[in-house]
Amino acid sequence: MMLKNPIRTGSRRINVAATSAVLLASASSLIGQITPLSLTVLEGPAGFLTTSALSVNESGQVAGLATFPSSVQHAILYSGGVTTDLGTLSSGTQSSAQSINASGQIAGLSATNVAATQHAFLYSGGPLQDIHTAGSNTSQAFGINDSGAITGARFVSSPTSANRAFVRSSTGVTTTLGTLGGNTSSGRAINNSGQVTGDSNLATSGPSHAFLYSGSGLVDLGTFGGTTSSGRAINDLGQVTGTAATAISGQTHAFLYSGSGLVDLGTLGGATSTGNGINDLGQVVGISVTASNQQRAFLYSGGTMYNLQDAFASLMSDGTSVGFSQLTTAADISDSGWIVGTGLYRTASGANVGRGFIARIQQPSATVPDTGCTVALLALASACAALSGLRRRRASRHR
Repeated sequence: MMLKNPIRTGSRRINVAATSAVLLASASSLIGQITPLSLTVLEGPAGFLTTSALSVNESGQVAGLATFPSSVQHAILYSGGVTTDLGTLSSGTQSSAQSINASGQIAGLSATNVAATQHAFLYSGGPLQDIHTAGSNTSQAFGINDSGAITGARFVSSPTSANRAFVRSSTGVTTTLGTLGGNTSSGRAINNSGQVTGDSNLATSGPSHAFLYSGSGLVDLGTFGGTTSSGRAINDLGQVTGTAATAISGQTHAFLYSGSGLVDLGTLGGATSTGNGINDLGQVVGISVTASNQQRAFLYSGGTMYNLQDAFASLMSDGTSVGFSQLTTAADISDSGWIVGTGLYRTASGANVGRGFIARIQQPSATVPDTGCTVALLALASACAALSGLRRRRASRHR
Protein backbone atom coordinates (compact mmCIF):
# COMPACT_ATOMS: atom_id res chain seq x y z
CA MET A 1 0.00 0.00 0.00
CA MET A 2 1.38 3.40 -0.96
CA LEU A 3 1.90 5.91 1.87
CA LYS A 4 0.06 9.23 1.69
CA ASN A 5 1.91 12.43 0.76
CA PRO A 6 5.11 10.74 -0.40
CA ILE A 7 8.17 12.74 -1.48
CA ARG A 8 10.03 11.20 -4.39
CA THR A 9 13.81 11.18 -3.89
CA GLY A 10 15.29 9.17 -6.75
CA SER A 11 13.50 5.81 -6.55
CA ARG A 12 12.55 6.13 -2.83
CA ARG A 13 9.46 7.58 -1.21
CA ILE A 14 9.37 9.00 2.30
CA ASN A 15 6.37 9.68 4.55
CA VAL A 16 7.30 13.10 5.89
CA ALA A 17 5.07 13.07 8.97
CA ALA A 18 6.25 9.63 10.02
CA THR A 19 9.88 10.53 9.37
CA SER A 20 9.70 13.73 11.41
CA ALA A 21 8.04 11.89 14.30
CA VAL A 22 10.75 9.23 14.32
CA LEU A 23 13.53 11.82 14.13
CA LEU A 24 12.06 13.88 16.96
CA ALA A 25 11.67 10.79 19.10
CA SER A 26 15.24 9.74 18.36
CA ALA A 27 16.64 13.18 19.20
CA SER A 28 14.64 13.43 22.42
CA SER A 29 15.66 9.97 23.54
CA LEU A 30 19.34 10.87 23.13
CA ILE A 31 18.91 13.69 25.64
CA GLY A 32 16.29 12.08 27.87
CA GLN A 33 17.97 8.77 28.71
CA ILE A 34 19.73 8.57 32.07
CA THR A 35 22.50 6.02 32.49
CA PRO A 36 24.34 6.41 35.82
CA LEU A 37 28.08 5.85 35.50
CA SER A 38 29.48 6.64 38.95
CA LEU A 39 28.64 8.04 42.38
CA THR A 40 31.52 9.25 44.56
CA VAL A 41 31.52 10.71 48.06
CA LEU A 42 33.25 14.05 48.62
CA GLU A 43 35.44 13.54 51.66
CA GLY A 44 36.89 16.54 53.47
CA PRO A 45 40.23 17.62 54.93
CA ALA A 46 41.45 16.24 58.24
CA GLY A 47 39.06 16.88 61.11
CA PHE A 48 36.02 17.72 58.98
CA LEU A 49 32.42 16.94 59.93
CA THR A 50 30.41 17.46 56.72
CA THR A 51 30.98 18.47 53.09
CA SER A 52 28.90 20.10 50.35
CA ALA A 53 29.66 20.05 46.60
CA LEU A 54 28.53 23.29 44.94
CA SER A 55 30.13 23.55 41.49
CA VAL A 56 31.83 21.29 38.94
CA ASN A 57 33.76 21.84 35.71
CA GLU A 58 34.17 19.65 32.62
CA SER A 59 37.19 17.89 34.11
CA GLY A 60 35.29 16.83 37.21
CA GLN A 61 37.01 19.29 39.55
CA VAL A 62 34.65 20.31 42.34
CA ALA A 63 34.34 23.44 44.49
CA GLY A 64 32.45 23.39 47.75
CA LEU A 65 32.82 23.63 51.49
CA ALA A 66 33.63 21.55 54.55
CA THR A 67 32.45 22.13 58.10
CA PHE A 68 34.56 21.58 61.21
CA PRO A 69 33.93 21.69 64.96
CA SER A 70 33.06 25.06 66.57
CA SER A 71 31.05 26.10 63.47
CA VAL A 72 34.16 26.59 61.34
CA GLN A 73 33.53 26.36 57.57
CA HIS A 74 36.20 26.35 54.85
CA ALA A 75 36.18 26.45 51.06
CA ILE A 76 37.49 23.24 49.49
CA LEU A 77 38.69 22.04 46.09
CA TYR A 78 38.37 18.41 44.97
CA SER A 79 40.70 17.49 42.11
CA GLY A 80 42.11 14.14 41.04
CA GLY A 81 40.69 12.36 44.05
CA VAL A 82 42.25 14.79 46.56
CA THR A 83 40.38 17.38 48.65
CA THR A 84 42.29 20.58 49.47
CA ASP A 85 41.37 23.04 52.24
CA LEU A 86 41.57 26.52 50.68
CA GLY A 87 41.48 28.32 54.02
CA THR A 88 40.12 31.83 54.55
CA LEU A 89 41.05 35.48 54.08
CA SER A 90 42.80 37.47 56.82
CA SER A 91 42.48 34.89 59.59
CA GLY A 92 38.72 34.62 59.27
CA THR A 93 36.91 31.47 60.37
CA GLN A 94 34.47 31.05 57.48
CA SER A 95 34.80 30.65 53.71
CA SER A 96 32.84 29.01 50.90
CA ALA A 97 33.82 28.11 47.33
CA GLN A 98 30.84 28.94 45.12
CA SER A 99 31.87 28.42 41.49
CA ILE A 100 34.72 26.81 39.52
CA ASN A 101 35.70 27.41 35.89
CA ALA A 102 37.42 25.26 33.27
CA SER A 103 40.89 26.27 34.48
CA GLY A 104 40.16 25.39 38.08
CA GLN A 105 39.84 29.01 39.20
CA ILE A 106 37.32 29.40 42.02
CA ALA A 107 35.16 32.33 43.12
CA GLY A 108 33.69 32.51 46.59
CA LEU A 109 33.41 34.43 49.81
CA SER A 110 35.26 34.54 53.09
CA ALA A 111 34.91 36.16 56.47
CA THR A 112 37.78 38.44 57.43
CA ASN A 113 39.34 39.41 60.74
CA VAL A 114 36.99 42.41 60.85
CA ALA A 115 33.76 41.56 62.67
CA ALA A 116 30.67 40.88 60.53
CA THR A 117 32.39 41.40 57.18
CA GLN A 118 32.77 39.12 54.18
CA HIS A 119 34.96 39.64 51.13
CA ALA A 120 34.75 38.08 47.69
CA PHE A 121 37.76 35.96 46.78
CA LEU A 122 39.43 34.46 43.72
CA TYR A 123 41.46 31.26 43.94
CA SER A 124 43.96 30.61 41.13
CA GLY A 125 46.23 27.98 42.59
CA GLY A 126 47.82 29.84 45.51
CA PRO A 127 46.47 31.66 48.56
CA LEU A 128 42.98 33.17 48.29
CA GLN A 129 43.04 36.58 46.60
CA ASP A 130 40.88 39.27 48.18
CA ILE A 131 39.02 40.93 45.29
CA HIS A 132 36.93 43.19 47.48
CA THR A 133 36.69 46.73 46.09
CA ALA A 134 36.91 50.03 47.94
CA GLY A 135 33.68 51.79 48.84
CA SER A 136 31.94 48.87 50.52
CA ASN A 137 32.50 46.75 53.59
CA THR A 138 31.01 43.48 52.36
CA SER A 139 31.14 41.53 49.08
CA GLN A 140 30.42 38.00 47.88
CA ALA A 141 31.40 36.23 44.65
CA PHE A 142 28.95 33.62 43.38
CA GLY A 143 29.91 32.91 39.76
CA ILE A 144 33.01 32.79 37.55
CA ASN A 145 33.33 32.15 33.80
CA ASP A 146 36.19 30.58 31.87
CA SER A 147 37.96 33.90 31.27
CA GLY A 148 37.97 34.65 34.99
CA ALA A 149 35.16 37.25 34.99
CA ILE A 150 33.26 37.12 38.28
CA THR A 151 29.78 38.12 39.41
CA GLY A 152 28.31 38.53 42.85
CA ALA A 153 27.06 41.24 45.20
CA ARG A 154 28.76 44.11 47.01
CA PHE A 155 27.46 46.56 49.58
CA VAL A 156 27.45 50.12 48.26
CA SER A 157 26.58 53.36 50.02
CA SER A 158 25.38 55.34 46.99
CA PRO A 159 22.74 56.09 45.81
CA THR A 160 21.38 54.08 48.77
CA SER A 161 23.08 51.71 51.19
CA ALA A 162 22.34 48.24 49.83
CA ASN A 163 23.80 45.22 48.05
CA ARG A 164 24.27 45.58 44.29
CA ALA A 165 25.12 43.00 41.65
CA PHE A 166 28.54 43.44 40.08
CA VAL A 167 30.78 42.02 37.36
CA ARG A 168 34.54 41.97 37.85
CA SER A 169 36.38 41.53 34.54
CA SER A 170 39.38 39.23 34.16
CA THR A 171 41.56 42.35 34.30
CA GLY A 172 40.08 43.46 37.63
CA VAL A 173 37.67 46.17 36.48
CA THR A 174 34.45 46.12 38.54
CA THR A 175 31.09 47.25 37.11
CA THR A 176 27.94 47.68 39.21
CA LEU A 177 24.86 46.35 37.38
CA GLY A 178 22.02 48.30 38.96
CA THR A 179 18.56 46.96 39.84
CA LEU A 180 15.06 46.26 38.49
CA GLY A 181 13.79 49.43 40.16
CA GLY A 182 14.48 48.68 43.80
CA ASN A 183 17.60 49.17 45.85
CA THR A 184 19.16 45.67 45.93
CA SER A 185 20.44 43.12 43.43
CA SER A 186 22.77 40.13 43.35
CA GLY A 187 24.56 38.38 40.49
CA ARG A 188 24.39 34.60 40.84
CA ALA A 189 26.03 33.24 37.68
CA ILE A 190 27.92 34.45 34.59
CA ASN A 191 28.45 32.71 31.24
CA ASN A 192 31.33 32.94 28.78
CA SER A 193 29.66 35.80 26.89
CA GLY A 194 29.46 37.86 30.07
CA GLN A 195 25.70 37.45 30.51
CA VAL A 196 24.62 37.41 34.15
CA THR A 197 21.57 36.12 35.98
CA GLY A 198 20.51 36.76 39.55
CA ASP A 199 17.76 38.61 41.35
CA SER A 200 16.75 42.16 42.21
CA ASN A 201 13.88 43.78 44.04
CA LEU A 202 11.35 45.79 42.04
CA ALA A 203 11.01 48.49 44.69
CA THR A 204 12.60 49.24 48.03
CA SER A 205 11.37 46.55 50.46
CA GLY A 206 9.47 44.99 47.55
CA PRO A 207 9.57 41.48 46.05
CA SER A 208 12.55 40.28 44.00
CA HIS A 209 12.51 38.92 40.45
CA ALA A 210 15.02 36.96 38.41
CA PHE A 211 16.96 39.05 35.92
CA LEU A 212 19.13 38.61 32.84
CA TYR A 213 21.93 41.06 32.14
CA SER A 214 23.43 41.10 28.63
CA GLY A 215 25.54 44.24 28.72
CA SER A 216 22.97 47.01 29.06
CA GLY A 217 20.46 46.97 31.89
CA LEU A 218 18.64 44.19 33.71
CA VAL A 219 15.75 42.33 32.04
CA ASP A 220 12.97 41.17 34.39
CA LEU A 221 12.25 37.47 33.74
CA GLY A 222 8.96 37.55 35.64
CA THR A 223 7.21 34.79 37.59
CA PHE A 224 4.56 32.07 37.18
CA GLY A 225 1.87 34.38 38.53
CA GLY A 226 3.33 34.73 42.01
CA THR A 227 5.34 37.55 43.51
CA THR A 228 8.96 36.37 43.47
CA SER A 229 11.58 34.64 41.33
CA SER A 230 15.34 34.15 41.32
CA GLY A 231 17.86 33.31 38.61
CA ARG A 232 20.43 30.75 39.77
CA ALA A 233 22.41 29.58 36.72
CA ILE A 234 23.02 30.45 33.06
CA ASN A 235 24.60 28.48 30.21
CA ASP A 236 26.55 29.66 27.18
CA LEU A 237 23.36 29.77 25.08
CA GLY A 238 21.90 32.35 27.46
CA GLN A 239 19.40 29.90 28.93
CA VAL A 240 18.60 30.57 32.59
CA THR A 241 17.27 28.36 35.37
CA GLY A 242 16.11 29.22 38.86
CA THR A 243 12.84 29.28 40.75
CA ALA A 244 9.62 31.30 40.45
CA ALA A 245 6.48 31.56 42.54
CA THR A 246 3.18 30.37 41.09
CA ALA A 247 -0.24 31.90 41.68
CA ILE A 248 -0.82 29.29 44.40
CA SER A 249 0.48 30.41 47.79
CA GLY A 250 3.50 28.42 48.92
CA GLN A 251 4.31 26.98 45.50
CA THR A 252 7.56 27.79 43.71
CA HIS A 253 8.69 25.89 40.63
CA ALA A 254 11.98 25.47 38.81
CA PHE A 255 12.03 27.31 35.49
CA LEU A 256 13.90 27.33 32.21
CA TYR A 257 14.18 30.62 30.32
CA SER A 258 15.27 30.50 26.69
CA GLY A 259 14.45 34.01 25.50
CA SER A 260 10.66 34.06 25.50
CA GLY A 261 9.07 33.57 28.89
CA LEU A 262 9.57 31.07 31.69
CA VAL A 263 8.95 27.36 31.13
CA ASP A 264 7.68 25.55 34.23
CA LEU A 265 9.78 22.43 34.84
CA GLY A 266 7.31 21.10 37.41
CA THR A 267 8.21 19.17 40.55
CA LEU A 268 8.74 15.60 41.75
CA GLY A 269 5.17 15.64 43.07
CA GLY A 270 5.44 18.22 45.83
CA ALA A 271 4.83 21.95 45.99
CA THR A 272 8.31 23.31 45.35
CA SER A 273 11.37 22.95 43.14
CA THR A 274 14.42 25.06 42.30
CA GLY A 275 16.82 24.88 39.36
CA ASN A 276 20.39 25.32 40.58
CA GLY A 277 22.54 24.41 37.57
CA ILE A 278 22.26 24.17 33.79
CA ASN A 279 24.63 22.94 31.07
CA ASP A 280 24.83 23.72 27.35
CA LEU A 281 22.55 20.76 26.53
CA GLY A 282 19.78 22.51 28.46
CA GLN A 283 19.85 19.88 31.21
CA VAL A 284 18.91 21.32 34.61
CA VAL A 285 19.66 20.04 38.11
CA GLY A 286 18.22 21.22 41.39
CA ILE A 287 16.00 20.45 44.35
CA SER A 288 12.38 19.35 44.51
CA VAL A 289 9.96 18.19 47.16
CA THR A 290 8.24 14.87 46.46
CA ALA A 291 4.60 13.95 46.99
CA SER A 292 5.61 12.48 50.37
CA ASN A 293 7.25 15.81 51.32
CA GLN A 294 10.82 14.53 50.97
CA GLN A 295 13.52 16.80 49.52
CA ARG A 296 15.34 15.17 46.60
CA ALA A 297 17.90 16.12 43.98
CA PHE A 298 16.51 16.20 40.43
CA LEU A 299 17.76 16.15 36.86
CA TYR A 300 15.58 17.68 34.15
CA SER A 301 16.52 16.27 30.75
CA GLY A 302 14.65 15.83 27.49
CA GLY A 303 11.43 17.30 28.90
CA THR A 304 11.29 15.04 31.97
CA MET A 305 12.21 15.66 35.61
CA TYR A 306 13.99 12.68 37.16
CA ASN A 307 14.53 11.88 40.83
CA LEU A 308 18.32 11.38 41.00
CA GLN A 309 18.00 9.13 44.04
CA ASP A 310 15.89 6.74 41.98
CA ALA A 311 18.18 7.05 38.94
CA PHE A 312 21.26 6.15 41.01
CA ALA A 313 19.56 3.54 43.20
CA SER A 314 21.86 0.76 41.94
CA LEU A 315 24.93 2.70 43.18
CA MET A 316 23.54 3.68 46.59
CA SER A 317 23.50 2.05 50.02
CA ASP A 318 21.00 -0.77 50.51
CA GLY A 319 20.44 0.38 54.09
CA THR A 320 23.21 -1.72 55.58
CA SER A 321 26.20 -1.05 53.31
CA VAL A 322 28.43 2.02 53.19
CA GLY A 323 27.20 4.56 50.65
CA PHE A 324 24.67 7.29 49.99
CA SER A 325 21.23 6.67 51.48
CA GLN A 326 19.74 9.91 50.12
CA LEU A 327 20.54 12.48 47.41
CA THR A 328 18.87 15.64 48.64
CA THR A 329 20.33 18.54 46.63
CA ALA A 330 21.84 18.86 43.14
CA ALA A 331 23.87 22.04 42.69
CA ASP A 332 25.55 21.90 39.27
CA ILE A 333 25.91 19.88 36.06
CA SER A 334 28.58 19.93 33.34
CA ASP A 335 28.26 19.19 29.63
CA SER A 336 30.29 16.03 30.18
CA GLY A 337 27.72 14.67 32.63
CA TRP A 338 29.23 15.48 36.03
CA ILE A 339 26.57 16.29 38.63
CA VAL A 340 27.39 17.51 42.13
CA GLY A 341 25.31 18.11 45.20
CA THR A 342 24.71 16.97 48.75
CA GLY A 343 23.12 13.94 50.37
CA LEU A 344 23.11 11.65 53.39
CA TYR A 345 25.94 9.14 53.49
CA ARG A 346 25.93 5.94 55.55
CA THR A 347 29.33 5.39 57.13
CA ALA A 348 30.94 2.14 58.26
CA SER A 349 29.66 2.84 61.78
CA GLY A 350 26.08 3.05 60.50
CA ALA A 351 25.74 6.81 60.98
CA ASN A 352 24.06 8.95 58.30
CA VAL A 353 26.11 12.12 57.78
CA GLY A 354 26.02 15.03 55.35
CA ARG A 355 28.36 14.57 52.41
CA GLY A 356 28.81 16.11 49.03
CA PHE A 357 28.33 13.75 46.09
CA ILE A 358 30.05 13.64 42.72
CA ALA A 359 27.93 11.73 40.23
CA ARG A 360 28.26 11.15 36.52
CA ILE A 361 25.74 10.22 33.86
CA GLN A 362 26.31 9.07 30.30
CA GLN A 363 25.74 11.96 27.94
CA PRO A 364 24.56 11.78 24.29
CA SER A 365 28.11 12.50 23.07
CA ALA A 366 29.29 9.36 24.86
CA THR A 367 27.12 7.17 22.62
CA VAL A 368 26.89 9.29 19.46
CA PRO A 369 30.23 9.89 17.66
CA ASP A 370 29.22 13.32 16.37
CA THR A 371 28.06 15.57 19.21
CA GLY A 372 26.09 17.59 16.66
CA CYS A 373 23.90 14.63 15.77
CA THR A 374 21.17 15.56 18.22
CA VAL A 375 20.97 19.11 16.88
CA ALA A 376 21.01 17.81 13.30
CA LEU A 377 18.21 15.37 14.03
CA LEU A 378 16.08 18.09 15.59
CA ALA A 379 16.72 20.42 12.65
CA LEU A 380 15.94 17.71 10.10
CA ALA A 381 12.81 16.71 11.98
CA SER A 382 11.61 20.31 12.04
CA ALA A 383 12.26 20.66 8.31
CA CYS A 384 10.37 17.46 7.58
CA ALA A 385 7.46 18.55 9.74
CA ALA A 386 7.32 21.93 8.02
CA LEU A 387 7.40 20.32 4.57
CA SER A 388 4.67 17.92 5.59
CA GLY A 389 2.50 20.83 6.72
CA LEU A 390 3.17 22.71 3.47
CA ARG A 391 2.08 19.73 1.38
CA ARG A 392 -1.10 19.37 3.46
CA ARG A 393 -1.95 23.04 2.95
CA ARG A 394 -1.36 22.76 -0.80
CA ALA A 395 -3.49 19.64 -0.96
CA SER A 396 -6.34 21.33 0.93
CA ARG A 397 -6.40 24.21 -1.56
CA HIS A 398 -6.97 21.75 -4.42
CA ARG A 399 -9.83 19.84 -2.81
